Order: sequence, then C-alpha cells, then structure tokens
Amino acid sequence: SRHKGLLQSVANVFPTSPHGFCIYHIEKNIKTTYPIGLGKKFPKKMVQLFKNCAYSFTPEVFDVNLQILRKKGGGLIDKFLEDLPKENYSDAFFLSARVKRIKSNGEESRPMKCGRCKKLGHHNKNTCSAPF
Repeated sequence: SRHKGLLQSVANVFPTSPHGFCIYHIEKNIKTTYPIGLGKKFPKKMVQLFKNCAYSFTPEVFDVNLQILRKKGGGLIDKFLEDLPKENYSDAFFLSARVKRIKSNGEESRPMKCGRCKKLGHHNKNTCSAPF
C-alpha cells in the first residue's frame, strides 16, 4: 500500500505472473493502522489474526479466519482490507505456489552432519543411503 506505482510496474513487466504481497510488509502496515492508545498487544493480535487468514490453505478456513479478524479488528481492519485483494496474500486463493522465503544472492545451503552416518552432506538420517 505504500508504493502503488510498484504494483502497476510489476503488472506491466510481468503481465501473466501472479503477484503475491509480502506478508512482512502487510504486518507493518497493520501495526500502523491502529492508534498507539490501544497499546502494543492489540496490533500484534491483529497481525496474528491476519496471518491466520494469509496462511489458510482452503477458502473455507480463510473465510472463518477472516470473520474472526473482522470481528476483532472492527472498522479499521475493514478499511485496511478494502484495497487488499485476497488473491495477492492468501495461500487459499493465490494462483501459484507461494514461497515462504527466497534465498538471497550468494547464499548457499550449508551441509549438515547426518544423524545416521555422521558424514557431512545435503542429506539427513531419513534420506541417508548408507546401510544400517
């Protein structure tokens, strides 16, 4: 919601790609939606209720979580959600697979020691090919 020009640019450059909103940034926006007078716990509670919606895997669970969020959040959350299409943040409605985290450039996965064969590598005791 802070950079509306970015949304239009993404749509122009990647017209056929679904665009998912970053849950972290939505959380920050939710926290600034509520006045400080409500205390610190209330915005955190709203963020958690929103995450319940975002990470719902079925439309039915999403709808239940959304009702809870709207009931607890009142008019401020209703206003906040007006311009936030559920297809851009909810796992239940997103048109493609969502990823929780993308590795940054240059970041590599580090090898771990297997619990069974005790060797370093990119496997664990469940996927280890060493004989028992």
